[in-house]
Amino acid sequence: MIRENLKFDVKDLKLPRIKGEDEEDDEEETKQGVVRSRPVFSNNRRFHASPSRGRHPPTPKINTGSLEETLEEHRFANRTVVRRIKVRGTPNLLPESYGGDKVRHNGPLEQKHLINTQRELWKLRKLTRDLARLNERQMKKLYPTSLKSPPPKTEQQSPVRCDWLEYMNEQESRDGYSRLSDEIKAFERYMSEIQQEKEVVRRVIGEMEEILKPVAGDSNRQPMLVGSRYTGMETRNSNVDLMIPIEDPDGLRTGVRGPSVTRPKITAMQMDILVRSARLLRATGTFSNVTVKKEHVPFVSAVHSATGRNARICCGLKPHSSMEYVLSYKAEFPTLRSLYVALRMVLEARGMFGVENRTVDAYGLTMMIVAALKLGEGKFDRLDLAKQFLHTLRFYKDLDLIRYGISVEPPALFRKRAHARVHNTEQLPHVRGQKSIAKRSITRGDKMLCLQDPADFMNDLGMSSFDMPRLRDIFGKVHDDILGKVEAWDGEAQAGKELVSDPNVGFNAEFAESERPSLLKYALGSNYDHLEVLRDKAICECS
Repeated sequence: MIRENLKFDVKDLKLPRIKGEDEEDDEEETKQGVVRSRPVFSNNRRFHASPSRGRHPPTPKINTGSLEETLEEHRFANRTVVRRIKVRGTPNLLPESYGGDKVRHNGPLEQKHLINTQRELWKLRKLTRDLARLNERQMKKLYPTSLKSPPPKTEQQSPVRCDWLEYMNEQESRDGYSRLSDEIKAFERYMSEIQQEKEVVRRVIGEMEEILKPVAGDSNRQPMLVGSRYTGMETRNSNVDLMIPIEDPDGLRTGVRGPSVTRPKITAMQMDILVRSARLLRATGTFSNVTVKKEHVPFVSAVHSATGRNARICCGLKPHSSMEYVLSYKAEFPTLRSLYVALRMVLEARGMFGVENRTVDAYGLTMMIVAALKLGEGKFDRLDLAKQFLHTLRFYKDLDLIRYGISVEPPALFRKRAHARVHNTEQLPHVRGQKSIAKRSITRGDKMLCLQDPADFMNDLGMSSFDMPRLRDIFGKVHDDILGKVEAWDGEAQAGKELVSDPNVGFNAEFAESERPSLLKYALGSNYDHLEVLRDKAICECS
């Protein structure tokens, strides 16, 4: 009974009508006969909420007297129109004729066209497989013009010479090792400067000091000789290195450990002096190719026009202590210079020497030799040059660069990861340095050498050598070649003596010298014409 009384019809529901102010004004104006138009807005207000026409869809009619009609009007306004659209056929992709009309084919023609296309595609695939099986000679027979080999070069490279054999002693070597020692000493003499070259170097140094007088100023800033010519490790093509000493702008003495020598204040002062020096060198015309290299330690590089000597100028508070270490090791190992000259030319002949070639420089190579000699002490005599040379090659050939780093002072091999895991704060200076350089070297694997600098324990001399696998490969091949020749030297030397002493051939000194075998032909055999050009210029300047 209660539910029946609650039933009512929506049509019977009448809601009270509330008129707004605008609607009341419209009714009054309508009674008075006034027609009110829609307000017009300017263009700059067309995006604001306004009753402008066409911006919003028309609002459905609202019947305040009937809720059902109002809902029906809203449903009709929101209803989506769905129309049935005829499905289009597949587009005709056949080519068009020149007249613009499409070429139309019937069903059988299209099937024939597909069959022909598949047949041609199968033939093309078969031809591609057959051509892939042909070698270069067969391809040249099929295509004689397109695969024609380029014409041979007319320029012929100079043959590999062993000019250092002219500096050999006349006495015969006892065995293969003594022969190897004699050849290394002969090569050192061949790479040393003659008197005219030394005189030319002195002239170049004197000219540079005269040109740099405006920069040097007082006597305390006179350029001083540094580098390999100071330590006695120079070769015929070594640079002429000069350093202009400067004073610390903060007034610290050179013997006192102070701030970093590469701080911005020092670097700015160095660059100012180097730029002025380069300007003076260019103005004279005596030097060519004058450039300022903005490296970690900036310097000026130039070439002496008359003699072809390379010169470099740098600035610093004091000479680097590494030169004193080189002099000390040179006194400890009498064979150090001979080993350095031979190994340097082994790398230089193959484009693997210097920071510009992403490998070790002169100081780094010297410390590599010293480390190998110190770690191999007791295995050979301190004057046995041949065994020291082979030991150095074998040491870096077999060294595991992933696990071990090298310390020169004290001589040792240290484990990189073992140092990286140690967190003891009270450690010796060289141990702290090994821990520091090991962290940087671990990520490089066997691509980079980890060699601790004895002059600065925090400095890794192998940071510039990014191609150690190739360097180790070169050392390995040179070691195997020389070792095989040394072991077979006695038999080859005996065969050569019999050939020369044959009465049917007759003794000829020039023939015997040209046929004289060399143990270092693979290691050091190269074209040294550029060295002969430097020597010829030096002789002409001194004549």
